[in-house]
Amino acid sequence: MQGDNSGFTLLEIIIALTILGISMGVILSSFSTSLKNIRVISEYDLASFLAQSKMEETLSLQDLEEDDEVGYFEEFPNFSWERIIEEMELPEDEGQPYPDEYADRENFIKMYKITIIVSWRSGENKKTYKLTTVKTVIPFQREILRTAF
Repeated sequence: MQGDNSGFTLLEIIIALTILGISMGVILSSFSTSLKNIRVISEYDLASFLAQSKMEETLSLQDLEEDDEVGYFEEFPNFSWERIIEEMELPEDEGQPYPDEYADRENFIKMYKITIIVSWRSGENKKTYKLTTVKTVIPFQREILRTAF
């Protein structure tokens, strides 16, 4: 009488375990990469939020002047910021009428380029997020508002 050969051979079991091991390694590696990417995206998202809040703070200032200032965010000490305010030269516009008292354009309107740079350390690398905008300032605008009310 011959025995029933309906089971798996040792070779089939070894091959199945090898395939399972390789598959698990690929899945875990993919999972690890995804977690790293989530951390990086979270850092950039926070940096974007911090840069936008610093930009809003700067845009709300009544008087702007050229400046270069640095600091840290109290709530997030790993993140630092730099604010650069530069006065821009206005383009020539010959058709633009100006009031007599503001015949020279530099006293009539000013434009400032505002740059916010947020920096932080991610492992051994230094990362940065940069946000730039332009603000137009009309110096006599506040005088007009004061006299109107």
